[in-house]
Amino acid sequence: MNIGIIGYGSMGKMILEKFIETKSVEQSKLFVSNRTYKKIMDLNNYYPQLNICENNIELVKNVDIIFICVKPLEIKVLLSEIVNDIRNTCHIISLNGSILFKRLEQISINNKISKIIPVLWLR
Repeated sequence: MNIGIIGYGSMGKMILEKFIETKSVEQSKLFVSNRTYKKIMDLNNYYPQLNICENNIELVKNVDIIFICVKPLEIKVLLSEIVNDIRNTCHIISLNGSILFKRLEQISINNKISKIIPVLWLR
């Protein structure tokens, strides 16, 4: 099963690092894309088998699960961009608490959809 991470900010980076650190997903099964390709193009220096995608379309065509880790203002444009290339069997997981399930379902009619809302624990 291939896993994609769209957005390599704090959340996307954390997810990628935890998958690799815990060895729960092989590097060769992980795909990463980012709005700014320059930000991720050197990741293969650290993770040689990681799949670095030049764009989001390349990523969604190759994965079974997509973690969407973009800012709230970017998600509508992102979903409109990838909607025609997402496979029907793909599971979409949004880490963006501000987008409603209803909106995700309008764009991704045939896909499984989940939302994860990260919580910061303060001591």
